[in-house]
Parts: sequence; structure tokens; C-alpha cells
Amino acid sequence: MHHDDPGAPLPRPAAGVALPREPKQERSQRKQERLVDAAEQLFAERGFDGVTGDDIAAAAGYASATFYNYFSDKTQVFILVADRHMAAVVPVLEPVVDALRRFGGAHEAVRASLHQLLDNRRDLPWLRATWRRLVVTAPEVRDYQRTVNRVWERDLARFITRGIEAGALRAVDPAAMAATVRILVDSVVDEIVLDDAVDADATLDALSALIVRALVAPA
Repeated sequence: MHHDDPGAPLPRPAAGVALPREPKQERSQRKQERLVDAAEQLFAERGFDGVTGDDIAAAAGYASATFYNYFSDKTQVFILVADRHMAAVVPVLEPVVDALRRFGGAHEAVRASLHQLLDNRRDLPWLRATWRRLVVTAPEVRDYQRTVNRVWERDLARFITRGIEAGALRAVDPAAMAATVRILVDSVVDEIVLDDAVDADATLDALSALIVRALVAPA
């Protein structure tokens, strides 16, 4: 998949996951979906550590062996759950780029895009919290997160470079600036959603002002 334009679709989390059985028949697809539905509900209720493959099979109305026909472990089924809710797991680049295109009113536009990212994660805070933990321990999740980071930074750096050429943006090193923006956005939104230790409105207002001040060239 090519990512020549900022905001191009990201690869899906489940794209690189090799399942024990790839359901091709409609009946098998329905069975897998039922297992994923049950897993999502249990993860939300009990947390990732409080759920086993046997629990998921039982909640879906199947024997334990059915779960392991479709998944090697609960991390794989978690990735399929995350695949349904990408916006709650990784930041989407397009709203930030769209906001920066409005150079005149960039502060309010960036602020609005950050609030959208915040709302996406607030909808399913347990999903983001588990994802962040599995980035450290699960190779499939870590590899996907690294892919997302590379695409995010590459596309934003290209956009910044074009903005510099047009005289609308500024940055000494577009690649380093793109990485910094990604890290700031991810970290601040996680702090608000998962730790609830800061005022969301004030913090996002400060972050949007910081991004705009760093990137938008003076008129």
C-alpha cells in the first residue's frame, strides 16, 4: 500500500496476523465474528488480563477447542477487536493535516482535530490502555505500531516540507518535527484519557497553540 498523500489509509492492525484458520465459508466467518464479539464484551468488562480463551469460547456459546481453531491466543483476538476501532487505538493523521491546511485559523482547527482524537479514545479507554501495554509485550502489536508511526511521520514530514516551500510553514528538520508532533499528540491524549490528571480543554488548547506556533510561519 502506498502512502504518498498525507491522510492516506493506514494498514489495518489485523493485516499481518497469521491466524490458525482463515474462515472462507460464511458459517465459519459468522463463528469467528461471534468469538470477536464475545471477546470485545469480556475485555471491556473484565480487562485483558481477566479473560481467557476458554472464557471467550464459553461467552460465544462454543467449546474451548473452537476458540483455538480460530486464534492462537487471546492477543490475536484482541487485535481483531482493535481492527474494528482503529481510531481509538492510533491517531489518524488526516484531521491534523486538514487543520494545518487552514493556515489563517490554524489554532482553532488544530484544537478541533485534537478533540476528535480525544473523543475517539475516550469512547473505548480500555482498548487504548491494553493496546499501549501490548506494544511492549506482543510483537504483532509492536510491529503494527511501528508501521503506523513511520507512515504518520513520513506523511506529516512531506506535508510540512511542501508548506515550507510554499512559505506557509516552518521547520528546521521536517522529519524531526513530524516525529515530535506525533509523540506529543499521542502522549498528551493518553495522559488525558488514561490518567485523568489534567484539564482536557486547557491542555488541548495549550498543545494546539504549541503546534501552530512551532509550525506556522509568521504572516
